[in-house]
Amino acid sequence: MLSLYIGCAVVGMVLVVLASLHGFHGHDDLGSGDADGHDHDGSEALWWLPIFSMRFWTFFAAGFGLSGTTMTLLKSATSPAILAWSIGTGFVAGWLVSMALRLARKGQSGSAPGMSDFAGKEAHVIVASQGIQPGKIRLSLHGETIDVLASHQNGAPLIVGEPVYIVEFEREIAQVLDRKALTEDSSG
Repeated sequence: MLSLYIGCAVVGMVLVVLASLHGFHGHDDLGSGDADGHDHDGSEALWWLPIFSMRFWTFFAAGFGLSGTTMTLLKSATSPAILAWSIGTGFVAGWLVSMALRLARKGQSGSAPGMSDFAGKEAHVIVASQGIQPGKIRLSLHGETIDVLASHQNGAPLIVGEPVYIVEFEREIAQVLDRKALTEDSSG
């Protein structure tokens, strides 16, 4: 049994290292989804059943192998007890990591800012506009610094360093107003 435990520990740990280097993102559910990673068969309803997750089996193998190897080398229990404990440890490790990463992925979905998140935000011009060519603005949104193409809503040039306010988006270009134009619009 020791060779089985060692083999599982080595395979599991190699897969854990490879997954951590590659990143734990992506769609790892087996037997569902298309090339884009979208589910079409309702398998999302089985979220609590991790055995369909490659991530589960990776951490199961690591947990099973490491606990079995450790307990066997320490001679801490009989072989059947070690086997039972190792299976339980592997299942718990696989299930916990699989669920934690699934929940983390769900928390990230939809986190990309939408057009409405930009409305009314202050930004600073980092690239001046050139005639009909848009300039570029920089703003902080949800703790991230974002650069966006921008044009002055009234057709005025954008001047580097000038603070501007995003009014709307038109064809993925922010339409902005400078402070002077904003006060003129609100007073007139």
